[in-house]
Formats: sequence, C-alpha cells, structure tokens
Amino acid sequence: MKFVCLKCDEAMAIKSVNGDSDGSAGITFTCPACGGGALMLINPMEAQLVKGMGVHVGLGAAMTPRGPMETIESSLQKTAPDEEVEWAMDARERLMRVPAIARPMAKMAIERHARKSGARRVTIELMDEVKKHM
Repeated sequence: MKFVCLKCDEAMAIKSVNGDSDGSAGITFTCPACGGGALMLINPMEAQLVKGMGVHVGLGAAMTPRGPMETIESSLQKTAPDEEVEWAMDARERLMRVPAIARPMAKMAIERHARKSGARRVTIELMDEVKKHM
C-alpha cells in the first residue's frame, strides 16, 4: 500500500508511528518533494488485524525492506502437515460469520494462536481466548 501526495503525485514516506495505550496508532506521512503531509489513524481492531498478518509498521533498523518475491512467498507459505489445525464444526460456523474480507486473516491469526499454545483443534473457547487478546 502506498500513499501518494495529491499536490505533486509523489509517493509519501513514513515520518513517524505513534501508538496509544488503547492499541490504536497514528502513522504520519510526508511528501519528499513538496513537504506535504498526511495522517492515518487506525483503531485497536485494525492494529490487531495488521499484527495478526505479521506486518510491522514503523521506522528504524528493524524495518529492513523485503523483496517482492520474499513477501509473496512468505504470505503464501503453507503450514507443514504436522502443524495442521483441525476446526470444530461450531468454530468453523462462527468463523463463517466474520466478514469475507477479514475471514482469511482471522483464520490465520486463530490458527497461529492455536499452534503457539499447542492446541491441535480450534474450538469456540480458543476463539474467545484469541478475541480477548485483540
């Protein structure tokens, strides 16, 4: 995703990232050509969604840019068969109530949590546990 300056049609750069205690964040962009600026605010739910996808937004040494193929390969990477997570029927039905645009990201975040906690089966209780941390 890129932000483009409306005045000069240049790609804007991240100037600063500020988090709030409630989990929301503000990302300030600046235009390198004309100095114009923009601010994007994300609420706690959006911030958690981005984190759940493994995306880091920020500045500094930790932000080493990844090549396009590296980004695509890591996002399409399948889990090994021994890491597969089974879904209980009621949990799968609940997942289907998540809006279609967010469903793949929610599923990925829930399965990641299940693996980290050693669970092999996603249940309603596990989904509630994930929801508490969002």
